[in-house]
Amino acid sequence: MLKVLLLCLLLLDLICGQSIGLGYLVILPSTLYYSTNENAYVHVLTPDNDGELVVKMVTKAANITLATQKYTTMESQQCVTFSVPESTEEQEVATIEVWATGNGVHEMMESKNVVIKKTEVQIVMQTEKPILQPGQTARCRVARLNRNLIALDEVDPEGNKIAQWRNVHPRNGMAELSYTLPDVLSLGEYKFTMKGDHQEVSVPFAVAKYVLPKFQLKMSAPGSIPITQKPFDINVCGTYTYGKPVIGEVTGKICHRASPGSGKTDICKPITGKTDTRGCYTARIDTGSLELKSSGYEYYLDVEASLTEGGTGVKMQEKKSIRITYTLNIVDFLDKNPSYRKGIAFKGKMQLSTNDGSPMPNEELSLFVSGVLQNDVYRTDERGVATFSLDTTSWTNINVDLRGEYNPPEPVADTGEVQPHYQHGYTTVKLFYSELRSQLQIRRDPSSVLCGDKAQLWADFILDPLEFDGQTSVVFYTLVVSQGRVKRDSKINHELTQKSDLKGFISVPITFNDDLAPVATLIIYFVPPGGGLVADGAEFEISDNCYPNKVSVKLSEKQTLPASELHLNIRAAPGSLCSCRSIDKSIILLQEDTHNAESQVNSFLLLLAQREYPQEVQEFQRCFSPQPFPVPMEDRLVRAKRPLMPFYFYEIDIFSIFQGCGMKIMSSERYRKPEECHDLQPFMLARDEFFAFSAVERPMAEFAEISKDSTAESKPAEAAPQIRKDFAETWLFNLYEVGPSGQTTIAVTAPDTITQYVVDTLCMSPVGIGFSPQETLDIFKPFFVEVVTPYSIKRGESFALKAIIFNHLKQCIKVRTNDASI
Repeated sequence: MLKVLLLCLLLLDLICGQSIGLGYLVILPSTLYYSTNENAYVHVLTPDNDGELVVKMVTKAANITLATQKYTTMESQQCVTFSVPESTEEQEVATIEVWATGNGVHEMMESKNVVIKKTEVQIVMQTEKPILQPGQTARCRVARLNRNLIALDEVDPEGNKIAQWRNVHPRNGMAELSYTLPDVLSLGEYKFTMKGDHQEVSVPFAVAKYVLPKFQLKMSAPGSIPITQKPFDINVCGTYTYGKPVIGEVTGKICHRASPGSGKTDICKPITGKTDTRGCYTARIDTGSLELKSSGYEYYLDVEASLTEGGTGVKMQEKKSIRITYTLNIVDFLDKNPSYRKGIAFKGKMQLSTNDGSPMPNEELSLFVSGVLQNDVYRTDERGVATFSLDTTSWTNINVDLRGEYNPPEPVADTGEVQPHYQHGYTTVKLFYSELRSQLQIRRDPSSVLCGDKAQLWADFILDPLEFDGQTSVVFYTLVVSQGRVKRDSKINHELTQKSDLKGFISVPITFNDDLAPVATLIIYFVPPGGGLVADGAEFEISDNCYPNKVSVKLSEKQTLPASELHLNIRAAPGSLCSCRSIDKSIILLQEDTHNAESQVNSFLLLLAQREYPQEVQEFQRCFSPQPFPVPMEDRLVRAKRPLMPFYFYEIDIFSIFQGCGMKIMSSERYRKPEECHDLQPFMLARDEFFAFSAVERPMAEFAEISKDSTAESKPAEAAPQIRKDFAETWLFNLYEVGPSGQTTIAVTAPDTITQYVVDTLCMSPVGIGFSPQETLDIFKPFFVEVVTPYSIKRGESFALKAIIFNHLKQCIKVRTNDASI
C-alpha cells in the first residue's frame, strides 16, 4: 500500500512539474478606448518548444482575444492591432491575461489591469474675429475631432446634433453657425458655448464700440537687467498696418519704484523725442541715476511710452516692466538625463548665459560630481554650451549630484547695496536599476526636433563577457511610443566577431512625422542569452506644430492696390474642406485672438501627450521592510489613531520607462526593482522624495439654424472705383473645397482698406486636420487720403474734419483738391 501511495505521488509530481518554459514580453496601453483600434506589441523571447501565446482581455461583458502568436524554438515579435468593442459604460477596469500553450500544458502566465473608457473628443471652434460691434453678425465654425485629429460627422451619443444648435448638418465634419447681434446690446465679453460628449468648450469674443487703430506701437527693451547693468537702449517704433513708418512725437518715462515702507521716493526719468524715417526713436537710459544697486527699491523698472501721430494727434501707448536681478550669470544643465548606467560614460551639456538668456562664449566652467571637482576644463562654445563626459566606473552612490559653476571674481558691494552673485547649475542623476551587468543608454541629443525631421539617434551599450559568452550576435529591439501607443517597431542586428564588439554604440534612424507629435519616446531593449531585459527610453519633443493634413495658402501678390483682382491658392490633402479666414490687422491689434482653433488643437495634443497611467491600475508592489510592518506607532506619534503607510522611494528601472509613457509591460523577465518599504514619518521626508498612495456669465441667445454655405462666388470684374468704400474688417470667411489634385485656386478681390490683411486656413479631410502658416496681403497706394473723424457727434454739433494726405512717391506730381462731395 505504501509503495502504491509513493508511486501516485511521484506521478502527480511529474504531471504538475511540467512547465512551458517560455519567455515573453507584452506591451500595450494602460488606457484603452471603446470602439477604437489599439495595438499590442508581443515578443516571444526564449521558447523551449513549439506552442502558442495568446493575449486576452476580460471585460464585464466579454472575454476577447487580442493577439495570438504561434511560436517555434525561434524567438519572434510582432505588433498586433485589435478592436476594442463598444460599450454603454463610461469607464471600466478590464483584465489583460497572457496565456501560453505548449509542452502539453495550457497556462496563464500573467494578468494585469487596464482602464477602458470613452475616447477623447475635442470640440474645435473657429470664430470670424475676436471682437464685434453691436449689430454685427457673430459667425463661428465648429468641428469635433477624435484623438487622431480626424473630424467626426456622426451624431453624438445623446442623439443631439453638435451643441445646442438645431438642424445642424456637418459638412466634412465642419458646421457653420451665425447669429446677428442686436443693435442695442450690453458691451462686454460674450462666448460661444458648445456641448457634447460630456464636454463643454467655450470661445469668448468681445462686444465693444471701437475705432480701429491705424498703426502699431512697439517698445523694445530687455526683459531683465542685472544690478550692474551699464546704460542701455529702449527703442520705440510706430508702424502703420500696411508697413510704413509713423512720424510723430514720443513721450514717456522710466521709473524705479520705492518699496513700501522704505521711506524712499520713486526715481523717474523722462523719455522724449521724435521718430526718425524708420518710425523709431531710441532712448539711452542712464542706469546710474536709477540706483539699481540700492536697497529699498523694487526689483523692476516701469517703462511707459506713447507715440502721437503728426498732424492728427492720434496717440498709441505701450507699457513694459523690466526685471532687475542680482544674478549676473546662470549655469544650467541641458538635455538632462535622469539616470546613469555604471560603466557607460555619462554625457551631458552645461550652458552659460547672462541674466537675459544671451550665451556667453569662450568661458571656463567647473564641474563638481558629488562635491568633487573634476580636473577637466570645460570651455563654452559660441552658443555658450560646454559638453562633458564622465567615467561612471567608480560611481557607487544611487544618487549622484552634479554642480556646474562659473567663478569669475565676485563684484564687491558697497554699504547699502545689494550683493550680486552667479547662479550655479544643479542636477541629480539616479543609478538605473538592473540585475544584469550588461548596460544600455540612449543619448539625449537632440532633445527636440522639427516636424518631418529625419534624425539619427544613438545609444551606447556594454555587453558583459559572461552574459554573452559564446554569442556571435545580439539583437537590439526598438519601439517608438507616442500618445500612449506603440507607433513603430524595428530591430537592429549587431555582430560580435571580436572582443571589442562587446562595447560600442548603435544608431537608430527615425523620421518624426505627425503620428509622433507632440512627444515621442524611443525605447531600445535587448535580451541576454541567459534571460533578463536590458532597456532604456528617452523622450524627444517635436518643437513645432505637426498635423496630419499639410496645409498652405498663398496669394498671387504680396502687395496690391485697393480693389485689385488676385488669386488665392490653397494646398491641402485631397478632399479637404477648408475654412479660410482673413481679417484686418487692426482687429488683431485691438483684440488678440488667443482662443483660435489652432491653439485649441494644440492644447488637445498636449493633453494626449500626458501619457496617462490611471490611478485605478497603478501597480504598487508588496514591499519588504527592515522590520515587520505595521510597526506599533503609539510610542512614536503624538496623535493617536493615525497609522503610517509604507513609504515608497521612486526608482528608475525598466518598469518606470514604460509607465512614464503610459504603457503596461508584462514579461516573464525581471524588469522592476523590488520595493523597499521604509517606516518614516512624513516630516522626515524631503519634499521631492515623497511618493504615496462675470460678463462671461451673460446668457447667450439661442442659435436656431445653421447659416447657408458661405462659399464665396467670384464677382464679375469691375473697374476700380474712384472712391474707396469697401473697408471690410473681415475680408474672407469662406469655405473652399480642395479637389483630388490637392489644391484649388480662387479669384478674389482686395478690399479698399489701406492696411494689411492676415490670412489663415483650417482644413478638414479624411486624413485629419491641418492649419496653414499665416499669409499676409498688404493693400497699399503710394498716394492716398485718410479722413480723421470723431467716433460720434450730436445732431447740430460742429466739429473739425481733418484730411491727411499720405505721399510715398519718390517723384513730384500735380494734385487737385475738391471738397464738393463733403
